[in-house]
Amino acid sequence: MAEEKEQPEIGESRKETSPEEPQAEVSSEDQAVKEPAAQEAEKESETEEEEASFSEDELSALLGDEEEEEKESEIKEPGEEIIPEVPGEQPEKKVEPEEEELPLEEEKAEADEEELPKPKPEAEETLQPPEPEEKEKPEPEEESEDLAQEDVVEVPAEEVPEQEPVEEEVVEQEELPVLEEEGGDEMVALLEEEEGSFLPALEADQRWKRLKPAAVILGILFLVGGLSWWITSGYLDKKGMSEAEKHFIKGIEFVKSNKFNQAEDEFEQGIKLAPKNVEAYNRFGKAYLSVENYRMTLSSSEGALKLDPDNIAARQLMVKALLAQGDLSKAKEICREVLSLDEKNTETLLDLASVFQQMGWQENALSTLKGVLSIDPKNNMALNMLQKVYMEKSQYDQAFGVHRYIMQLGGRLVNIDLLNRLAYIYIENKDWARAEEIATDVLAQEPESVKARYNLARVMKDMPDGDMGRAMEELKFILDNDPNYAKAYNLSGEIYNQIDMHKQAYTQFKKALELDPENGEANYNMAGLYYKAMDNMPKALIYYEAAKRLGIESPELDFNLGVTYYKSGNYQKSLEAWENLDEAGDPVLSFNKGNAMLQLNQWREAGVHFQQTIDQNMKQLESETLPKGAVEAEALYQDLSMAYNNLGLIQEKLKQEKEAMRTYTKAIEAASWGERQNQKAQGNLNRIIQQKPMSSLSQAMFSEVKKENPNIRGMRE
Repeated sequence: MAEEKEQPEIGESRKETSPEEPQAEVSSEDQAVKEPAAQEAEKESETEEEEASFSEDELSALLGDEEEEEKESEIKEPGEEIIPEVPGEQPEKKVEPEEEELPLEEEKAEADEEELPKPKPEAEETLQPPEPEEKEKPEPEEESEDLAQEDVVEVPAEEVPEQEPVEEEVVEQEELPVLEEEGGDEMVALLEEEEGSFLPALEADQRWKRLKPAAVILGILFLVGGLSWWITSGYLDKKGMSEAEKHFIKGIEFVKSNKFNQAEDEFEQGIKLAPKNVEAYNRFGKAYLSVENYRMTLSSSEGALKLDPDNIAARQLMVKALLAQGDLSKAKEICREVLSLDEKNTETLLDLASVFQQMGWQENALSTLKGVLSIDPKNNMALNMLQKVYMEKSQYDQAFGVHRYIMQLGGRLVNIDLLNRLAYIYIENKDWARAEEIATDVLAQEPESVKARYNLARVMKDMPDGDMGRAMEELKFILDNDPNYAKAYNLSGEIYNQIDMHKQAYTQFKKALELDPENGEANYNMAGLYYKAMDNMPKALIYYEAAKRLGIESPELDFNLGVTYYKSGNYQKSLEAWENLDEAGDPVLSFNKGNAMLQLNQWREAGVHFQQTIDQNMKQLESETLPKGAVEAEALYQDLSMAYNNLGLIQEKLKQEKEAMRTYTKAIEAASWGERQNQKAQGNLNRIIQQKPMSSLSQAMFSEVKKENPNIRGMRE
């Protein structure tokens, strides 16, 4: 094999190739293979198919490598296959990829040495093309084994070491791009395709054999772990869990329908299928809490705690149930337990603040809520509760400050009723700006709030330079949406009464009282309509008494009620109605009280009140710079004249005739200041001069009391 071998061209017996493709040549060693050998190879190819291969010379011939002529003894590698040529037909070229694993050169070199056949003494055989008469195309699978064995070059034993440089052959195969210059594009593509499909599969097979034991062990561990999780998590019987959930859902529906016996039956059936389902206990507890069944809420929570002693959700449900039941001490104790598990649990801190609030411990509630806000400064519930605490402590400005902070944060207003009450307080204190701000903020969140619209209407009516039209618009909106809102009718009556539309006012007050006979303000307004516009004192007395009974507190109510009592002849009741009014600086009230006492023959007490009336009027006249003849001055002169007259009667009753005569004279003089005459004072003076007895007290005195008192503040003034 040291000599150079001439390789005859075999392209003539094959299908014509393109002129650009090089013609593959067969080496002299390949020509040694004879026709009988080819037939014998076809018979044995079924069992030894995988060992068929091309020799290095054949591969060089097919590739058109001209440098192969310089090699002296090349060793054929297993895995190559030569397909016999049939005249007139071009058999498909099939090149089996090499079995060696390129990344493992050292291992494959040893395997090649073991698989090399022993050298034979026979002469070298070359492969001859088949006879033209044979038309059948040989199957490459059947002849691969014999070709692989007989195509192996026989090498003397001493030349075996020369086949070691496997790496050099691999390098030469990697330099396939050189073939492109010689027109071997199709062969290069074929070799690359075969090599890419066979070698990775072989490599994967070898790796799988090495990793298979570890993979089996990992699979077993995964299976055991999965089963363990399935068992411990309660999902071993998926169908059972599904059935349990059905019972739980159905049971909760029964709870919401107040069918508690059926609910318990469903719960028991479900808990048998899922005995460790803590969440089921809590779900039922929450459902019972929503329908105010606090006993079952506590029972469900206790069941959850038996399975999970540290379950916070169960304890929180218990706190809410205990708060609803009024068991504040127990609720406070459980709140402490939760906070020992989670000291920053804001929900429980809010519950604890609620406990303190209901116990009346406002300072504790205040400090607890501030603690919540230190954890969560934007906690809307804490802010609304803080506002409520300030309201209960009558710290209205602080409550208003919290309200503004909530609005700045864009939070939701929770205590709508509380805010409406705060707006009402500001209306009573005539703080129109804050009252309007609160009402507007409430309406921005709840446009349908009739209380907020009512407060806004009151602001528009009562504030200086009020907007009556805007007030009526708000009231119309209220009555369109709630025709039975009695307060809206009452406020409409006030507006009509204020603009002297008394008939319309009466209609509105009447409608309000039909809807709500116990409406104190409507009773008060109806009494005032009878008292002032109709001068019907008996009717006014009925409504004033009702308003007083219903809790209306107003200096005007007390004054007017005293007047109606006086006019009905109940002088003692009139004094009782006036008792709590401040008489200082109020000559009208002093005069009325003096008259009531005079009617009751309380001479000395009556004299004191008349003297107060005189002093107060004189002081007022001295301080005023009103011109003589002005309306205000004339009223003061008349009041002063009447007070002098009635004081003279008391002096006369007390047998003080001289003092009485001087007092009657002052009464006549005071009337003259207002260009009037006091006929009663003149008659009383003449009677004393004539020494005639007093025939009738009612004829001698000014018995009428004053209905209007500018010093008395009305309910909304």
